Amino acid sequence: LSAESELLAVLGDQIRREIDRTIINDLYDNASAGNVNWSAEAPSDFSGSDREYRMTLYDAIIDANTLIYKRRYRNANWIVADPDTCSLLEKLDGFKELNNDAGVGGAGLGVEQFGILRNRFTVYKDPWATANKLLLGYKGNTFMETGYVYAPYIPLYTTPVITDPNDFTPRRGVMTRYARKPVITDFYATVTVQK
Repeated sequence: LSAESELLAVLGDQIRREIDRTIINDLYDNASAGNVNWSAEAPSDFSGSDREYRMTLYDAIIDANTLIYKRRYRNANWIVADPDTCSLLEKLDGFKELNNDAGVGGAGLGVEQFGILRNRFTVYKDPWATANKLLLGYKGNTFMETGYVYAPYIPLYTTPVITDPNDFTPRRGVMTRYARKPVITDFYATVTVQK
């Protein structure tokens, strides 16, 4: 194995994680369709079982989807959530877990396509997502349905090896350049899980 190529691969993965984090945080911050609150604790006057109450989380997701639909006439088709919130989704009727050990873009990248909820929403598990907050969004098929633009113009650049004149250590720089812009933020809504 070449230590240099292995280290460059790890650096590339880290840069990709940071880009994913930036994009997802932008979407959380700019989700302008609205927010729906859902309490993890059943109200005292709820007469059903715990399982029946947990299913009301799906009702909150549908309410958030309706917020998007009212603004842009499109239904959300994906959800991003932190691992704890994904465990709530996993317990809902109609959740189908995907057998995907490699994640979205390969092993160790963080965000992974986790499952499908009621054959309607693709669920992504993100270890660094905002805790107790689901992000719903719509991904369209044309440029007219673009909610967010990520435009890399230098996906990954590495400098030639440079010898540091102070300690004669060979060094290499790694960078990326890209533009990003929230375009139609009404394609995004959130569900806050109150504990």
